[in-house]
Amino acid sequence: MGDLLCAVDVGTTGVKASVFTADGTVMRTAYREHALRFPAQDRVEQDAGVLEQAFDETLQEATAGIAGEIAAVAVTSARATFAAVDRDGKALTPFIIWQDRRSIVTCERLRERIGNAEYFALTGLNLEPVAVGSKAVWLREEEPAIDAGTARYWLQQTYFLHRLGVEDPPTEPSMAGYYGLMDLSACAWSPTVLEAFALDPSRLPRIAQAGEVVGAVSALGAECTGLQAGTPIVLAGSDAACCWLGAGMVRDGQ
Repeated sequence: MGDLLCAVDVGTTGVKASVFTADGTVMRTAYREHALRFPAQDRVEQDAGVLEQAFDETLQEATAGIAGEIAAVAVTSARATFAAVDRDGKALTPFIIWQDRRSIVTCERLRERIGNAEYFALTGLNLEPVAVGSKAVWLREEEPAIDAGTARYWLQQTYFLHRLGVEDPPTEPSMAGYYGLMDLSACAWSPTVLEAFALDPSRLPRIAQAGEVVGAVSALGAECTGLQAGTPIVLAGSDAACCWLGAGMVRDGQ
């Protein structure tokens, strides 16, 4: 393997894959736009199969002829966009987008179990529909058949780490925070919030740090994406956190 780096951003309106030299020079970029769906009032979704195709195609295009020179690959995505998946990692729902507000009424009920002030102190978020947690509760209440088959709630980043070959993919703190279930001070899932939401912690991925090597591209991942099997997969931060870092916002107060 060489010293090139590959990054994929699974975004709200498109998927972009780029290849960089070690000093950050962009060598190649590929992009596929995709549409949002609005199946009902307050609902915003994306089809998982459409994103899989876009993910695969951007990687194939960006790494064509140089896959053997890729030293590592990383995936980032929008925070709070997630799908319920089964034990094999197959999506049971479309990706539910961070703009989706189907859980407005659910949030009102949850505030009776945990006040907004306590919730904010633990999670750093207001109790409203953007984060994953209230929509996971909505799925349990409104889609019991889907809930019965759900093994995990995976953000897009986690979902596509699995597609590349990570058997039990983790999430990263700047991503995990937008589950709305994490104790920020402990950087761990909050027992208090999980109890208030009546959510099973086994359905959440482990939290790991950005920069951790979390697996390697599998034979199937290589077949789908054109990457070389065995290429190390490195955990990235969220799209927003990576943007802030790239803009040089690295000191307190910036």
